[in-house]
Amino acid sequence: MKNRPVMGLAIVLLCVLACSWPATSQTTVKNIDRAAPVGARAAALGDSYIAEATDAGDLFGNPATLAFLIEWSVFMSHSIERKDEMMSENLALAFPSGGVAGFGLGVSVAHTGYIKDSPRASTKMRVLQYLFDIGYAQKISNSLGVGANLGLRFVESGEFRLRELTPALGFFYTPSPEISYGLIYSDQGSPLEFTYDSSSATWKTEDLQQTLQIGLTLRLHLWRKNPTLTMALANQKDFHVHGITYKGGVEFQPIGLLAFRAAYFVAPDVIYPKYGVGLNIGQLRIDYAISPSRLSDRFHEMTAVLSF
Repeated sequence: MKNRPVMGLAIVLLCVLACSWPATSQTTVKNIDRAAPVGARAAALGDSYIAEATDAGDLFGNPATLAFLIEWSVFMSHSIERKDEMMSENLALAFPSGGVAGFGLGVSVAHTGYIKDSPRASTKMRVLQYLFDIGYAQKISNSLGVGANLGLRFVESGEFRLRELTPALGFFYTPSPEISYGLIYSDQGSPLEFTYDSSSATWKTEDLQQTLQIGLTLRLHLWRKNPTLTMALANQKDFHVHGITYKGGVEFQPIGLLAFRAAYFVAPDVIYPKYGVGLNIGQLRIDYAISPSRLSDRFHEMTAVLSF
């Protein structure tokens, strides 16, 4: 009985603290405009994908490589980014033309679905992003090509709407089957940022973000054919952002059927690894990539490419 006043006082104190606790919790999410990496193979090589002609997914990387593709191909990709609760799908088609030109079409859909705030918050945001791409490449010589890509981007979230063009210009140079170089200048659109709480959400768009990337890919046959070792390196400069991003990866293919990949992504403020595997079954290639570090966006990606 003597403890009742103490308990009552404690209950009153807890109620006062609960009532005085902020009713809203603001959170800012940046880089919500990011689409999925350009295929699981490219992701597992550290996104250093601009200096190799591989498949229809090149449309999202360096469009100049489309002129060096030999076969028509269909590219399909699905990724999950756990950090931002984002899922993305990419679809691309490539149509080489007589070994001197190439044409590509692509569509990407990224959806960030319901972003959760504190347990008290009632606001739930859903961000949908659509990107439609068309690209063309032409060979200048047997070893040099130029290509361009024009993307149309749509972003929707509640009453927020964004429409903008995202052009890119690329060059590809492959003096021998063992080495190739790539350069691409691209406008990645407006970086998006929004702040939300229990009652409202505020969107903010920043200046258009242009990037310049330079890459190198080396392919070595350790014996006559297999195993094969591929090394890819790329530097990326984001204008209006201090510093340079370095990307590099290694692919070891002991037999034609199987490939293992590992890479590092070195940005000015963060460093983290990426890993992946690939399976080649005739004209079908299936790739998987993962970025497990908590410093990264913590993504999983699966890609299927069919060539014919």
